[in-house]
Amino acid sequence: MRHRIFWLFLLCVLLTGCQADWLSSLQAVNKQTETQKEEEKKKKEEEAIRQEKKKWKKYVNEQEENAQKLQFGDFDPNVKGSLANPREAFDTDENISFKLTSPSPFGTNKLTVNLLQLKGEVKKVIRRYEVYLSPDYVWYTKEFYRPAIDGKLEPGEYKVRIYKDLTLIGVGTFHVVDGLSKSNRLKDIELPGSVGITLRENWIKLNVPEPILFEFGKSSLTDEAKTTLNEVARFLNHFPNSKVQIEGHTDSIGSAAYNQKLSEERAEVVKEHLEKLTQQEIRFQTKGWGETKPIASNDTVEGRQKNRRVEIIVTPEQ
Repeated sequence: MRHRIFWLFLLCVLLTGCQADWLSSLQAVNKQTETQKEEEKKKKEEEAIRQEKKKWKKYVNEQEENAQKLQFGDFDPNVKGSLANPREAFDTDENISFKLTSPSPFGTNKLTVNLLQLKGEVKKVIRRYEVYLSPDYVWYTKEFYRPAIDGKLEPGEYKVRIYKDLTLIGVGTFHVVDGLSKSNRLKDIELPGSVGITLRENWIKLNVPEPILFEFGKSSLTDEAKTTLNEVARFLNHFPNSKVQIEGHTDSIGSAAYNQKLSEERAEVVKEHLEKLTQQEIRFQTKGWGETKPIASNDTVEGRQKNRRVEIIVTPEQ
Protein backbone atom coordinates (compact mmCIF):
# COMPACT_ATOMS: atom_id res chain seq x y z
CA MET A 1 0.00 0.00 0.00
CA ARG A 2 2.76 2.37 0.96
CA HIS A 3 4.60 1.63 -2.28
CA ARG A 4 1.46 2.36 -4.25
CA ILE A 5 0.99 5.70 -2.49
CA PHE A 6 4.64 6.57 -3.10
CA TRP A 7 4.39 5.87 -6.82
CA LEU A 8 1.13 7.81 -7.09
CA PHE A 9 2.76 10.73 -5.31
CA LEU A 10 5.77 10.56 -7.65
CA LEU A 11 3.47 10.45 -10.68
CA CYS A 12 1.62 13.55 -9.47
CA VAL A 13 4.90 15.37 -9.00
CA LEU A 14 6.03 14.46 -12.51
CA LEU A 15 2.69 15.47 -14.04
CA THR A 16 2.75 18.75 -12.16
CA GLY A 17 6.28 19.45 -13.43
CA CYS A 18 5.29 18.59 -16.99
CA GLN A 19 2.27 20.82 -16.70
CA ALA A 20 4.43 23.68 -15.42
CA ASP A 21 6.88 23.20 -18.29
CA TRP A 22 4.00 23.09 -20.75
CA LEU A 23 2.47 26.25 -19.32
CA SER A 24 5.86 27.97 -19.38
CA SER A 25 6.37 26.97 -23.01
CA LEU A 26 2.87 28.13 -23.91
CA GLN A 27 3.46 31.49 -22.24
CA ALA A 28 6.76 31.88 -24.11
CA VAL A 29 5.04 31.11 -27.43
CA ASN A 30 2.24 33.57 -26.65
CA LYS A 31 4.77 36.25 -25.70
CA GLN A 32 6.72 35.65 -28.91
CA THR A 33 3.50 35.85 -30.94
CA GLU A 34 2.53 39.13 -29.23
CA THR A 35 6.01 40.53 -29.91
CA GLN A 36 5.74 39.57 -33.58
CA LYS A 37 2.32 41.20 -33.81
CA GLU A 38 3.65 44.38 -32.21
CA GLU A 39 6.60 44.43 -34.62
CA GLU A 40 4.30 43.89 -37.60
CA LYS A 41 2.01 46.65 -36.35
CA LYS A 42 4.98 48.99 -35.90
CA LYS A 43 6.25 48.19 -39.42
CA LYS A 44 2.82 48.92 -40.90
CA GLU A 45 2.63 52.21 -39.03
CA GLU A 46 6.12 53.18 -40.17
CA GLU A 47 5.27 52.24 -43.75
CA ALA A 48 2.08 54.31 -43.56
CA ILE A 49 4.09 57.29 -42.30
CA ARG A 50 6.63 56.82 -45.12
CA GLN A 51 3.85 56.74 -47.69
CA GLU A 52 2.27 59.89 -46.26
CA LYS A 53 5.62 61.67 -46.33
CA LYS A 54 6.12 60.49 -49.90
CA LYS A 55 2.72 61.85 -50.92
CA TRP A 56 3.37 65.15 -49.14
CA LYS A 57 6.79 65.49 -50.75
CA LYS A 58 5.28 64.85 -54.19
CA TYR A 59 2.58 67.45 -53.50
CA VAL A 60 5.15 70.05 -52.40
CA ASN A 61 7.37 69.32 -55.41
CA GLU A 62 4.41 69.79 -57.75
CA GLN A 63 3.58 73.08 -56.06
CA GLU A 64 7.16 74.30 -56.40
CA GLU A 65 7.27 73.33 -60.08
CA ASN A 66 4.20 75.47 -60.75
CA ALA A 67 5.35 78.42 -58.63
CA GLN A 68 7.21 81.45 -59.98
CA LYS A 69 10.99 81.37 -59.49
CA LEU A 70 12.39 84.03 -57.18
CA GLN A 71 15.41 86.16 -57.98
CA PHE A 72 17.83 87.15 -55.23
CA GLY A 73 20.20 90.09 -55.07
CA ASP A 74 20.60 93.59 -53.62
CA PHE A 75 17.68 95.95 -53.16
CA ASP A 76 18.02 98.94 -55.49
CA PRO A 77 16.04 101.93 -54.14
CA ASN A 78 16.76 103.96 -57.27
CA VAL A 79 15.11 101.58 -59.74
CA LYS A 80 11.54 100.53 -58.99
CA GLY A 81 11.06 96.76 -58.93
CA SER A 82 14.70 96.05 -59.72
CA LEU A 83 17.43 94.01 -58.06
CA ALA A 84 21.07 95.03 -58.28
CA ASN A 85 23.74 92.35 -58.66
CA PRO A 86 21.38 89.32 -58.91
CA ARG A 87 23.02 86.15 -57.57
CA GLU A 88 22.45 82.97 -55.56
CA ALA A 89 25.27 83.24 -52.98
CA PHE A 90 25.63 85.80 -50.17
CA ASP A 91 28.09 86.46 -47.39
CA THR A 92 26.92 86.13 -43.79
CA ASP A 93 27.20 89.95 -43.48
CA GLU A 94 25.12 90.81 -46.57
CA ASN A 95 21.49 91.92 -46.76
CA ILE A 96 19.37 89.72 -49.02
CA SER A 97 16.46 90.79 -51.22
CA PHE A 98 14.10 88.86 -53.47
CA LYS A 99 12.00 89.77 -56.49
CA LEU A 100 8.75 87.96 -57.29
CA THR A 101 6.99 88.45 -60.61
CA SER A 102 3.56 87.20 -61.64
CA PRO A 103 1.94 86.77 -65.08
CA SER A 104 -1.20 88.37 -63.64
CA PRO A 105 -1.97 90.69 -60.69
CA PHE A 106 -1.49 89.05 -57.30
CA GLY A 107 -5.10 89.85 -56.39
CA THR A 108 -4.36 90.09 -52.68
CA ASN A 109 -2.99 92.64 -50.25
CA LYS A 110 -1.05 90.13 -48.13
CA LEU A 111 1.57 87.47 -48.82
CA THR A 112 3.19 85.05 -46.36
CA VAL A 113 6.95 84.57 -46.65
CA ASN A 114 8.70 81.52 -45.14
CA LEU A 115 12.48 81.30 -44.88
CA LEU A 116 13.70 77.71 -44.54
CA GLN A 117 17.11 76.31 -43.67
CA LEU A 118 17.93 73.19 -45.70
CA LYS A 119 19.99 70.32 -44.29
CA GLY A 120 19.46 67.31 -46.50
CA GLU A 121 15.89 66.11 -46.12
CA VAL A 122 15.44 68.39 -43.12
CA LYS A 123 13.74 71.69 -43.99
CA LYS A 124 13.29 73.94 -40.99
CA VAL A 125 11.30 77.19 -41.09
CA ILE A 126 13.48 79.72 -39.27
CA ARG A 127 11.47 82.83 -40.09
CA ARG A 128 7.89 83.54 -41.13
CA TYR A 129 6.37 86.95 -41.74
CA GLU A 130 3.66 88.73 -43.71
CA VAL A 131 4.15 91.43 -46.34
CA TYR A 132 1.51 93.83 -47.58
CA LEU A 133 1.10 95.11 -51.12
CA SER A 134 -1.45 96.41 -53.60
CA PRO A 135 -3.66 93.68 -55.18
CA ASP A 136 -2.93 95.00 -58.69
CA TYR A 137 0.85 94.40 -58.38
CA VAL A 138 2.44 91.99 -60.87
CA TRP A 139 5.87 92.14 -59.20
CA TYR A 140 7.14 92.62 -55.68
CA THR A 141 10.66 93.37 -54.42
CA LYS A 142 11.57 93.02 -50.76
CA GLU A 143 14.74 93.25 -48.68
CA PHE A 144 13.75 90.42 -46.39
CA TYR A 145 16.92 89.61 -44.49
CA ARG A 146 19.28 92.03 -42.69
CA PRO A 147 21.99 90.41 -40.54
CA ALA A 148 22.47 93.54 -38.44
CA ILE A 149 18.84 93.28 -37.31
CA ASP A 150 17.88 89.64 -37.78
CA GLY A 151 21.20 88.02 -36.82
CA LYS A 152 23.60 86.19 -39.13
CA LEU A 153 22.54 83.07 -40.98
CA GLU A 154 24.71 79.98 -40.65
CA PRO A 155 26.66 79.04 -43.79
CA GLY A 156 24.54 76.68 -45.85
CA GLU A 157 21.58 76.44 -48.24
CA TYR A 158 18.27 78.24 -47.73
CA LYS A 159 14.89 78.36 -49.45
CA VAL A 160 12.22 81.07 -49.59
CA ARG A 161 8.59 80.11 -50.13
CA ILE A 162 5.92 82.75 -50.71
CA TYR A 163 2.24 81.93 -50.23
CA LYS A 164 -0.94 83.67 -51.36
CA ASP A 165 -3.46 82.37 -48.84
CA LEU A 166 -2.50 78.64 -48.83
CA THR A 167 -1.20 78.52 -52.40
CA LEU A 168 2.53 78.55 -53.07
CA ILE A 169 3.19 81.22 -55.72
CA GLY A 170 6.95 81.84 -55.42
CA VAL A 171 10.00 79.76 -54.52
CA GLY A 172 13.77 80.07 -54.74
CA THR A 173 17.01 78.92 -53.08
CA PHE A 174 20.25 80.68 -52.19
CA HIS A 175 23.51 79.96 -50.37
CA VAL A 176 25.14 81.74 -47.45
CA VAL A 177 28.94 81.55 -47.51
CA ASP A 178 31.08 82.95 -44.71
CA GLY A 179 33.85 85.14 -46.19
CA LEU A 180 32.43 85.23 -49.73
CA SER A 181 32.46 89.03 -50.11
CA LYS A 182 36.21 89.12 -49.39
CA SER A 183 37.16 86.80 -52.23
CA ASN A 184 36.25 85.97 -55.82
CA ARG A 185 37.39 82.36 -55.34
CA LEU A 186 33.86 80.92 -55.69
CA LYS A 187 32.52 83.42 -58.22
CA ASP A 188 31.96 80.97 -61.10
CA ILE A 189 31.74 77.73 -59.13
CA GLU A 190 28.48 75.87 -58.50
CA LEU A 191 28.14 75.35 -54.76
CA PRO A 192 27.12 71.94 -53.37
CA GLY A 193 23.58 72.02 -51.99
CA SER A 194 22.75 71.69 -48.30
CA VAL A 195 26.42 72.12 -47.34
CA GLY A 196 27.71 74.90 -45.12
CA ILE A 197 30.69 76.74 -46.61
CA THR A 198 33.22 78.90 -44.79
CA LEU A 199 35.71 80.76 -46.98
CA ARG A 200 39.00 82.15 -45.74
CA GLU A 201 42.05 83.55 -47.47
CA ASN A 202 44.00 80.28 -47.50
CA TRP A 203 41.37 77.58 -47.06
CA ILE A 204 37.74 76.59 -47.63
CA LYS A 205 35.73 74.50 -45.18
CA LEU A 206 32.66 72.47 -46.15
CA ASN A 207 30.42 71.42 -43.24
CA VAL A 208 28.25 68.41 -44.11
CA PRO A 209 25.65 67.59 -41.39
CA GLU A 210 25.24 63.96 -40.31
CA PRO A 211 21.64 63.47 -41.59
CA ILE A 212 22.86 64.08 -45.16
CA LEU A 213 25.58 61.41 -44.97
CA PHE A 214 24.75 58.72 -42.41
CA GLU A 215 22.01 57.19 -40.37
CA PHE A 216 22.41 57.71 -36.64
CA GLY A 217 25.28 55.64 -35.20
CA LYS A 218 26.31 54.19 -38.60
CA SER A 219 29.24 54.77 -40.95
CA SER A 220 27.79 53.54 -44.27
CA LEU A 221 26.72 56.25 -46.72
CA THR A 222 23.04 56.81 -47.48
CA ASP A 223 21.79 57.22 -51.06
CA GLU A 224 21.36 60.93 -50.42
CA ALA A 225 24.95 61.10 -49.17
CA LYS A 226 26.28 59.84 -52.47
CA THR A 227 24.36 62.53 -54.37
CA THR A 228 25.68 65.26 -52.06
CA LEU A 229 29.26 63.96 -52.16
CA ASN A 230 29.10 63.83 -55.96
CA GLU A 231 28.41 67.59 -55.86
CA VAL A 232 31.26 68.05 -53.36
CA ALA A 233 33.60 66.14 -55.71
CA ARG A 234 32.71 68.46 -58.61
CA PHE A 235 33.43 71.37 -56.30
CA LEU A 236 36.83 69.92 -55.29
CA ASN A 237 37.82 69.39 -58.92
CA HIS A 238 37.97 73.17 -59.29
CA PHE A 239 40.99 73.06 -56.98
CA PRO A 240 43.58 70.69 -58.50
CA ASN A 241 46.78 70.03 -56.54
CA SER A 242 44.98 70.94 -53.32
CA LYS A 243 45.21 69.25 -49.94
CA VAL A 244 41.90 68.01 -48.54
CA GLN A 245 41.53 67.11 -44.86
CA ILE A 246 38.35 65.16 -44.02
CA GLU A 247 37.43 65.31 -40.33
CA GLY A 248 34.72 63.32 -38.58
CA HIS A 249 32.91 64.67 -35.50
CA THR A 250 30.27 63.20 -33.17
CA ASP A 251 28.17 64.30 -30.22
CA SER A 252 28.78 63.02 -26.67
CA ILE A 253 26.15 60.24 -26.70
CA GLY A 254 27.91 56.95 -26.06
CA SER A 255 31.43 56.28 -24.83
CA ALA A 256 34.37 58.42 -25.91
CA ALA A 257 36.08 55.36 -27.42
CA TYR A 258 32.98 54.47 -29.46
CA ASN A 259 32.60 58.05 -30.74
CA GLN A 260 36.28 58.27 -31.64
CA LYS A 261 36.09 55.07 -33.70
CA LEU A 262 32.84 56.17 -35.39
CA SER A 263 34.30 59.56 -36.37
CA GLU A 264 37.39 57.90 -37.87
CA GLU A 265 35.31 55.39 -39.85
CA ARG A 266 33.02 58.10 -41.23
CA ALA A 267 35.94 60.29 -42.33
CA GLU A 268 37.51 57.31 -44.10
CA VAL A 269 34.26 56.37 -45.88
CA VAL A 270 33.82 59.93 -47.19
CA LYS A 271 37.45 59.98 -48.36
CA GLU A 272 37.06 56.69 -50.24
CA HIS A 273 33.99 57.98 -52.08
CA LEU A 274 35.56 61.33 -53.02
CA GLU A 275 38.82 59.76 -54.18
CA LYS A 276 36.94 57.86 -56.89
CA LEU A 277 35.45 61.08 -58.30
CA THR A 278 38.24 63.65 -58.03
CA GLN A 279 41.51 64.38 -59.79
CA GLN A 280 44.51 62.30 -58.79
CA GLU A 281 46.46 65.45 -57.94
CA ILE A 282 44.19 66.13 -54.95
CA ARG A 283 45.78 64.79 -51.76
CA PHE A 284 43.36 63.43 -49.15
CA GLN A 285 43.92 62.97 -45.43
CA THR A 286 41.48 61.93 -42.70
CA LYS A 287 41.13 62.67 -39.02
CA GLY A 288 38.58 61.57 -36.45
CA TRP A 289 37.94 63.92 -33.55
CA GLY A 290 35.17 61.97 -31.85
CA GLU A 291 33.31 64.19 -29.39
CA THR A 292 36.29 66.47 -28.61
CA LYS A 293 35.44 69.43 -30.88
CA PRO A 294 31.77 70.37 -30.47
CA ILE A 295 30.44 73.51 -32.17
CA ALA A 296 27.29 73.59 -30.01
CA SER A 297 26.07 72.35 -26.64
CA ASN A 298 25.61 68.60 -26.28
CA ASP A 299 22.88 69.26 -23.70
CA THR A 300 20.21 69.85 -26.38
CA VAL A 301 18.93 67.79 -29.31
CA GLU A 302 19.60 70.65 -31.72
CA GLY A 303 23.13 71.12 -30.39
CA ARG A 304 23.97 67.42 -30.67
CA GLN A 305 22.69 67.38 -34.25
CA LYS A 306 25.05 70.24 -35.16
CA ASN A 307 27.98 68.43 -33.57
CA ARG A 308 27.41 65.27 -35.64
CA ARG A 309 29.08 66.32 -38.85
CA VAL A 310 31.90 65.81 -41.34
CA GLU A 311 34.09 68.79 -42.17
CA ILE A 312 36.08 68.94 -45.42
CA ILE A 313 38.91 71.47 -45.27
CA VAL A 314 40.33 72.39 -48.67
CA THR A 315 43.74 74.06 -48.87
CA PRO A 316 44.25 75.09 -52.54
CA GLU A 317 47.69 75.27 -54.08
CA GLN A 318 49.06 78.76 -53.56
